[in-house]
Amino acid sequence: MLNAAPVTTLRATLLGHELAFRTDRGLFSHDRVDDGTLLLLDHLPAGRPTSVLDVGCGWGALGIPVARAHPAARVHLVDRDLLAVDWAALNARANACTGVTCAGSLGYRDVAPGHWDWILCNVPARIGAEAIGYLLGAGAARLAPGGQLRVVVITDLAAVVEAQGRARGWALRRVVDGPRHVVFALDPTPGDWPDHETLYRLDAVRVDAGGTPLALDRPHDFNEDPAHLRDAVPLLLECLPRTGAGAAWCVRAGYGAAAIVLAQRGFRVTVMDRDMMATTYSRRNAGAHGVDLAVRDTLHPEDALAEGPAPQLVVGEVHPQEPRDEAAARLAASRGWLAPGGRVLWLLRDKAARDAPAGGTVLARRGAYILWQAGAVAPPKARRR
Repeated sequence: MLNAAPVTTLRATLLGHELAFRTDRGLFSHDRVDDGTLLLLDHLPAGRPTSVLDVGCGWGALGIPVARAHPAARVHLVDRDLLAVDWAALNARANACTGVTCAGSLGYRDVAPGHWDWILCNVPARIGAEAIGYLLGAGAARLAPGGQLRVVVITDLAAVVEAQGRARGWALRRVVDGPRHVVFALDPTPGDWPDHETLYRLDAVRVDAGGTPLALDRPHDFNEDPAHLRDAVPLLLECLPRTGAGAAWCVRAGYGAAAIVLAQRGFRVTVMDRDMMATTYSRRNAGAHGVDLAVRDTLHPEDALAEGPAPQLVVGEVHPQEPRDEAAARLAASRGWLAPGGRVLWLLRDKAARDAPAGGTVLARRGAYILWQAGAVAPPKARRR
């Protein structure tokens, strides 16, 4: 079920079928079928597949037309963003795709073992060369005999794909060049990809945690500007409680800095995020620092209230691209998650302070960021669509 209302309904004729999609503002290309997907749909492998895997499915613009064109096929859509997974599942149902399943997965990590006739992927632009190589190589290793992997990348990444192919000796084929994208094909290729996580690593960063430097692995595709690491993260860490013994939730709090500090200070910490990259790197960084975190890949943090005690502390961060009304609703709702006497701490851009709901205060500022805090209130009745 979804919390946020869709901003638009898209209608398109794809692979000969009239399809309707609903999308959310927080998703890639939410207002149109992107050009890369259209190019790949126009240059699919020949034949009639019995099994198809769409990696990084988004809201379903690629996998759902394939499912309608091949109704007898088993089509599995995966994405690391659980908001995308929810919308893909909704769109599959709305378009009568009975053979479609949708699930969260970081790359192929959470896909059950097995082999596929087709593996399709609109490769993200900011995941790094090693992860691009992984999406191709690990996919080719999961193909059935006679199967084929087809990916589309922006033109600027074509050289990266070809360099990965040369380095690994792949028989990589350049299928078509579009105005801004390139489609590549790869046949079944043996390969061993035991680690589905470190391939996404960008670099190591150090932050000040109350006078103690904290070293963290940072993944690609977090879009972190220098001011965030310089101002926002230290601001949040400086304002965390110095000691604690209750439950704390870290909601959409990046790759683990706040969660690790709270665990070191005695809290029982649960990390929650819709982005499986965030939960993965929170867990990895916590392990490197010798602390344990409970990790939940979830779109709806409030669902955890049915499984354990309410937290004394909720710490979170509002993404700068999150719509203002949704961010304000998230801040207000989080007060209802708390145990009596608890508080929420939200990191957000200074300009977003005017949209913060009544009942909270600005605890601290640094650069373009503020830390907003508020106490517990009785939770409202949940509204879901």
